[in-house]
Amino acid sequence: MFEQWFRSETACGRYLGALRWRQGLICPRCGSDRFGANGTDERPRWWCSSCRRVTTVTSGTLLDHHRLPLSTILRAAWWWAQDPRGFSARALGRWLGIHEASAWHLAHTLRAAGAPRRPPLRGLVEVDDLLLPITEPVGRHSLRFQRVRVLVAVQCLGTQRVGSIRVARVPTVSAVTVARFLRRNLAPGSVVVTDAARSMAGALVTLPYSHRPEGLGLSDPARHRPLQRCHSIGVRLTEWLTEVHAGAVDHHHVTAYLDDFAFRFNRRHVKDRGRVWFELVEGLMTTPIDRVRR
Repeated sequence: MFEQWFRSETACGRYLGALRWRQGLICPRCGSDRFGANGTDERPRWWCSSCRRVTTVTSGTLLDHHRLPLSTILRAAWWWAQDPRGFSARALGRWLGIHEASAWHLAHTLRAAGAPRRPPLRGLVEVDDLLLPITEPVGRHSLRFQRVRVLVAVQCLGTQRVGSIRVARVPTVSAVTVARFLRRNLAPGSVVVTDAARSMAGALVTLPYSHRPEGLGLSDPARHRPLQRCHSIGVRLTEWLTEVHAGAVDHHHVTAYLDDFAFRFNRRHVKDRGRVWFELVEGLMTTPIDRVRR
């Protein structure tokens, strides 16, 4: 079915254009809807009659400056959505038959496309900080082991059930960084379950959340393990980085890998993988290119 729908560059361009301009083609600079067309059928170009700005299907999106065929990009997104655990850029390049550097760039583009789909968490939410071990490549034949600090928010559903998650890298665990993380990922009125750390309590003083600290006054902490959901997500995240990416993650791109893990984990129960693919492609066309540049 996929090969029938997107068997040519023209078909891929028409689909992406219809997805991006659902209300019709509008100039992103002046807002005019009067255009002239030039270019080829496979890669059409439009120029605005008012300001002369040239627009393509991919200009200003995450696919801007990508030189791969649109059919290859959509096929990569299809494979990306089919596997709930994901795969490395090296495996993606091998399947597509492209250079490893191009596959690495495409993989990070797909990770950025899935990141914006994040409604805030509601209800009972566990929040904790974890140390994530990564192995960073240094040169061509050496590796360097280090740990990065991350904040994890886990939506609690019933007894020990886990809903959606949010994961973000932070330089330090302070009241400022925790408060910024909570405002971005939690809806007002949520109940936040944390440990007895001062940074957690200090961040929740002025925020519109109810605070429920755990681990205070325990006579036997070994029998009562607070925040088990957060620690379970930390174990899964470490195993995912080790098994899928061999633990080799550049510390400059840790956030992209965390976004990819959260995107896949939050859609682990979705049986219609075509819907996941549509979310990815929609993110490719609606996410500003500045996200990848950052």
